[in-house]
Amino acid sequence: MEDIYNDKESLKKSVTNSITYNINKKMNSYNETLNNIYKKVETNNKLNNIILEILAKNNEDLSKKINNLENIIYKLIDNFNETKYFKDNNCYKYENIKSNENENEKIDENVKSDGNKSSIRELKIEDFNIDKTFIKKCIDMTNINGDILLFKIMYIDNVGKEYYPIRHIKKKLQYWNNNCMNDDDNGTYIKNTIIKNIEQCYFKINVYENYKNNVDQLIKNQEYLNQLNEQKYGEKLLNKIISIISI
Repeated sequence: MEDIYNDKESLKKSVTNSITYNINKKMNSYNETLNNIYKKVETNNKLNNIILEILAKNNEDLSKKINNLENIIYKLIDNFNETKYFKDNNCYKYENIKSNENENEKIDENVKSDGNKSSIRELKIEDFNIDKTFIKKCIDMTNINGDILLFKIMYIDNVGKEYYPIRHIKKKLQYWNNNCMNDDDNGTYIKNTIIKNIEQCYFKINVYENYKNNVDQLIKNQEYLNQLNEQKYGEKLLNKIISIISI
């Protein structure tokens, strides 16, 4: 079994080294420009002194900023719940451990949030128990914004980011199913599953009984429903979802 990110110190070192390198690279370029100016105006003592003060202050400020940044990163890593993320038989899995006063308690990954604990909801075709008034509000918008509202209440709202069933890491898409993260290179499974779940919610609401006094809206909704399986819509929906889960 291949452990990933199970060493805090290695993670801290990797992140801070990368940040320090990039900051130094930019500051060296800036200081080089100042040095070139210094050489060109070396006969002007007053201007030279100003440049030398700027160079000295830059180096001092840079050191302080890097130290502050390292402290922030260390604190974030230390305070984040212990996460063991590993690959097992081509399936990406993880265990989240939350600490209490006496011991580390493993979070049950098979139970949806009950107010005290959270877990990942599998991305699969299912029948959601969502307030009908809310679903009606979403479908009556007849645009992707309504669909996104519905998607959020299905998988995102009141759920920690570490429990999202969809991940976008280094341009790779993954979804949670069968107790592990599965690769979905072009997002086909993700798109089809979410669209199907949205459709099922909408079809239950978009019936004549709910629109006796507004048949025009019923027809408009149905016309919109017919567009959900178009490839152009699927790509647009996926891009919206990626922008949400990547925040």
